[in-house]
Amino acid sequence: MDLLYRSFLILSCVFTVIVVLLAVVHLYYVLKYVSNERIQTDLYYLVFMFPVSFELFLTEYFYFWLYITTFCGVAGMIIPRAAIFLYAVALVYFMFCLFVMVSLLFNIFGSRKELADYLRERGIRISFKVPPVCCIKCLPSIESTDENLRRIEWLVFQTPILRTTLELTNVVVFMELGHRHNMWFMFSQLFGLLSMCVAFYGCYIMVPLGKYAKMSDKVSTAFSMGIHLDLHKISTDK
Repeated sequence: MDLLYRSFLILSCVFTVIVVLLAVVHLYYVLKYVSNERIQTDLYYLVFMFPVSFELFLTEYFYFWLYITTFCGVAGMIIPRAAIFLYAVALVYFMFCLFVMVSLLFNIFGSRKELADYLRERGIRISFKVPPVCCIKCLPSIESTDENLRRIEWLVFQTPILRTTLELTNVVVFMELGHRHNMWFMFSQLFGLLSMCVAFYGCYIMVPLGKYAKMSDKVSTAFSMGIHLDLHKISTDK
């Protein structure tokens, strides 16, 4: 093990400890100031999002994923052969956190039905004219009903389900072939990318509705943070 590689291992462990300590501080404030158990549960996933998966991409040197400030990352650096699998675990967790943000928005109002009633009482409709397709004027707006909110929720929830299925299938195909030089892996990445784009669009549809919530700024920030982090992962994925 050369000096540079050993230095990165030590650095990753240091950052992991720092991020875990920050997560503990966040967890303390969640337990102290958030009394609603359903909102608490959603915030648990978001609190541990960074300790689970936040990465620095340096494959040009090491030819595999190097993760800094994460449990998955440290394990991926120590066990290079598991790095791709750990990346998949981290990515699925990120995708699930997108769904948790939608769930958090519903729980702030009490439930999906209460949010739908709240929006209908104020004449607020669900608009599909959101980035990145806000320039398409023919996109409709629909009534804020419980059923429509559920459909948008499933736009987000489909991606952790599909991504998990694809990654499990990738493992099976890899074990069968013994290598990743197969067309299936290209199609797997393509399907995963399309699924994530649909999930991002569902989140962007929900963001304008979040500004009417009691914790509007925090919800909008959480949505933006999760979306930008996931877009960063897509841009560095191979």
